[in-house]
Amino acid sequence: MLCSVSRPHCFVLFAFAAACLWSASFDVQAQGPKRGKGAKGPPPGAEILTVRGTVRDFTTAPKGEKDGVMLTDGTWVHWPPHLESRFTNIIDKGEKVKVVGWMETDKKGAPKLEVSSLTNLTTNQTRETEFGPAAVEARERFGAGTGEFITANGSVKDFTTAKKGETDGFILSDGRWVHWPPHLKNRFANFVVKEDKVRVTGYWETGKKGETKLEVSTLTNLRTSKTVENPDRPAPAAELRNPLPGKALDRDARIRDLEDQVQQLLKEVQRLRKEK
Repeated sequence: MLCSVSRPHCFVLFAFAAACLWSASFDVQAQGPKRGKGAKGPPPGAEILTVRGTVRDFTTAPKGEKDGVMLTDGTWVHWPPHLESRFTNIIDKGEKVKVVGWMETDKKGAPKLEVSSLTNLTTNQTRETEFGPAAVEARERFGAGTGEFITANGSVKDFTTAKKGETDGFILSDGRWVHWPPHLKNRFANFVVKEDKVRVTGYWETGKKGETKLEVSTLTNLRTSKTVENPDRPAPAAELRNPLPGKALDRDARIRDLEDQVQQLLKEVQRLRKEK
């Protein structure tokens, strides 16, 4: 995400501006990640495994949600039912996948691989739960507490959807989930596209089922330099007066923000040159 500019004229221009061994391959990676507040994560000392295989069929929860897949070797890959659309949007029967997770046993004694992250090996699309490698790294790096107002910078990796299919947010390149209310989909979803560099202000929250998300107050597209606000969760008055507060946007974050702007401006310069 970070870029450096060494050319003198660019400096002048922007100075102011991721237990069992089956036929799928299992790799022991590391001790389980830290549990999020109110979330059900891997038990202490759990082995994090990587499994590769082909999707044979989907599995369903009691209420009918797709809550996982069966691989052709018999491995049951499971994710929380409320994350149905996050995973089913990127995989289908017959496709090859790579899954990172830990082994658990359900109430009936059936073993399952609880998902941390899942990758479609054909499209290279990846989805994570809050225990995914990038999400854990992001929490350890940024360490935000529930309810804290923060500023985040990054690239739009992919969009997320609510139960009825509305676009309700996106995943940043560092694994954080940026979220807005589904009824505001038209306000935010059309404002950015994949790979856009963005700056987001909002509240770091943990949902009822343990999912962590950055609830948007303002979203700035660094490519267009335009900002859109969430009327349901406005930024604190102090943040509106001071767009670069010391706590919400520290020195490193300010540097990343400026570097992102430099990168976007360079792309715009290249685009304009091609139009000549």
